Amino acid sequence: MEPRRALREASRNRLHPVTMTTFAAIPALMPLALAIGHGLAIQQPLAISIIARLVLQFPLELLVMLVLIGFTIKYPAGAQIRPTGEGASHT
Repeated sequence: MEPRRALREASRNRLHPVTMTTFAAIPALMPLALAIGHGLAIQQPLAISIIARLVLQFPLELLVMLVLIGFTIKYPAGAQIRPTGEGASHT
C-alpha cells in the first residue's frame, strides 16, 4: 500500500475513537467544571484543565500529527531536503 493511502486510511480509522472519547469526556466533566454539587470547588480547576486539554488535543492529534507524519513519509530520515526555485544551485 502506498504511504499516502495508508495515511488517509489510518486517519479515518483514528477519527472515530478520538472523537468519541473527546465528546464523551467533556460532558462527563462539565458538572465538575461548573462546580455543581457539594464540595466540588476543590476539583473544579482539575476538571477545567482536563477539558481544555481535550479541546486543544483534538485538532492537534487529527491535523498536526497527520501533517508531520506525511512530512516524514515524504522526507524520510537521512534524506536531504534540497531548496528549489531561482536561487537554488543545481549541482
